[in-house]
Amino acid sequence: MGTMEELDKLYQQYQEDPRFSHLRRVGRNFVPGVGFLNPKVLIIGEAPGKMENAYKIPFVGRAGKNLSLLLNDVGIKDENVFYTNTVKYYPLQQSDGNFTPVEDEIVASREYLLKEIEIVSPLVVGMCGRAAIHTVFPELNNVFHNHGELLKDKFVPLYHPAVLTYQPYRKALVTEGYIKLAAYATAKSAA
Repeated sequence: MGTMEELDKLYQQYQEDPRFSHLRRVGRNFVPGVGFLNPKVLIIGEAPGKMENAYKIPFVGRAGKNLSLLLNDVGIKDENVFYTNTVKYYPLQQSDGNFTPVEDEIVASREYLLKEIEIVSPLVVGMCGRAAIHTVFPELNNVFHNHGELLKDKFVPLYHPAVLTYQPYRKALVTEGYIKLAAYATAKSAA
C-alpha cells in the first residue's frame, strides 16, 4: 500500500517528464487522479477532455456523467472509487478531428500508470476504452474480446462511458461490463 506523498511525487515526475513537453507548451493542464487510496475500484480513462483540462479533475465532462450513472446503477459508491487517466494531459487534435493520445504518449504514460495503480492499491481496476486497456496490456488493442473479463485477477476491460453519449443503444452492452466490475469488487472485498 502506498501513500499520498508517493502519489504526489509520482505526479511531479510525470509533470517534469520531457516526453510531455509538447503538451505543456500549448497550455495543457496536468490532470491528476482523484479519490482515496485502497479503494474497491480504480477507474482508468483515456485522457482528460476539454472539461477535465479546465477543472483539472478526471471524468467531469459528459463521459464522467455517464460513468457516474453507470457506477451508481451497479452499486459502486463514489467514495469507493479512484479516478484517473492513462495520459494526464488533454491531447492535441489529431488529423481525424479527435483529441486522442498518440502511441508515444501512451507508451510514455505506461510506467507512471502502473506505478499509480501500485500506489493506489485498488481491489479491481476498470480500464475504460482502448487507450487504457492498451496501456496496461500492450497486446490488447480493443475491448471487444475481453469485455468484462477479469484479467490477471485485477483488471477489467470496459467500454468507455463516452460510448453512451454517441451510441446510447449500446447501454445494455456497456452496463454488462460494469455489473461484472462491481461483482468482482464485491467478491474481493468479502474475501
